[in-house]
Amino acid sequence: MEANYLKYLLEFKRPSGTSRGVLLDKETFILEIAENGKKE
Repeated sequence: MEANYLKYLLEFKRPSGTSRGVLLDKETFILEIAENGKKE
């Protein structure tokens, strides 16, 4: 089994208000898991 992650930046079309302030973008990660050449 093999796991990889990709860093991805979400850029909002409009500012998004939260209890901690206003977000214009959000860093997130995508997890990719593969076993025997098959990705899940």
